[in-house]
Amino acid sequence: MKKALHLFSNINYACGISRLLKVIFSSQNSDFEHYGLFIGGEALEDFIQNFNGRIFKYKNESFLLQTYECASLAKNLQIDIIHAHIRRYDLIARIVKGFVSEVKTITSAHYFSNDRKLLSYKADRFIAVSEKIKKNLIKNYNISDQLIDVIYNPVDKSLYNPRINLLEEREKLKISSDFIIASYIGRFVYDVKFLDIITKNMQNIISKNNRVYFLFAGEGKDKQMLQKEIKPFDKNAKIINPGKNVESLYQISDIIIVPSPIEPFGLTAIEAGLYSKAVLAHENGAPGEYLINNQNAVLFNENNYVEKFLALAENKSLRERIGANLKKYVDLNFNENIFFEKLKNSYDRLIEKNSLIKR
Repeated sequence: MKKALHLFSNINYACGISRLLKVIFSSQNSDFEHYGLFIGGEALEDFIQNFNGRIFKYKNESFLLQTYECASLAKNLQIDIIHAHIRRYDLIARIVKGFVSEVKTITSAHYFSNDRKLLSYKADRFIAVSEKIKKNLIKNYNISDQLIDVIYNPVDKSLYNPRINLLEEREKLKISSDFIIASYIGRFVYDVKFLDIITKNMQNIISKNNRVYFLFAGEGKDKQMLQKEIKPFDKNAKIINPGKNVESLYQISDIIIVPSPIEPFGLTAIEAGLYSKAVLAHENGAPGEYLINNQNAVLFNENNYVEKFLALAENKSLRERIGANLKKYVDLNFNENIFFEKLKNSYDRLIEKNSLIKR
């Protein structure tokens, strides 16, 4: 069986890439044996325990020493493919290839970017998590579209836990049962996630409906800024660290908000479908690429956000219809079988290309 080594930084519960890697390591569907080399993170120990023998932790923080560690591991495990998930490790993989010549490299582009062009995206092949990211790679890094495969991330069905007691979970968070909970789940990074679209409209929304409760679940460099902005609304808003209990947040939420117009994929949008929850997403982000407005999601722009939000908050039947349609759509289009078939095809093209070059 061919072996793939995945490179990433920190494994955290609320991180979309971490949740993707969990699906990859958990699945029995893959035709490849998957290994991981990571720095740390709150969920790394769980990865080490659950995927015994396939998860490794960097011993060093310096770029050169991490490159050496990666090269040694790739050689010792006889790795066929190094799969990087951020640009730092794309470059490390490229350098390692110079020392371990039989290794092929592939990089998943999970985010928009337009800098460090001389040192970015040097792999043999690429995976874009959406068509928008593919266009970004072509435009900003001059990568041939023939080298890029678009593969949507799968939903992790292990998140689904129908036995969660909604009242108990709300009581833990001290949120009354008559509140309509609108949740943002993800990183607290304003210039990427556009949290200000939510925060700057909170006063307007709460003045029109004071039974709306905003729940922000995650971590990130702008957490203090977020805390400051929601402080005046302490009766209607809260920040929490979801830890392992991401599934309970989906279960108790009525609306999942995906506010970024540059959202590269929007994993929370499809995870919401597991629980038949209504999604409110920016029309210019990647969810606007694969979701259908007023059918399996409600899409908004900055001009109509409040209107669209209140329409969902005040209409339970609309939320239920949107959520039910989203669940059907996610089950059909974002399952593991589709993902691993496409991942295998991408890996196979990479291996075949290098085989032809050697001949």
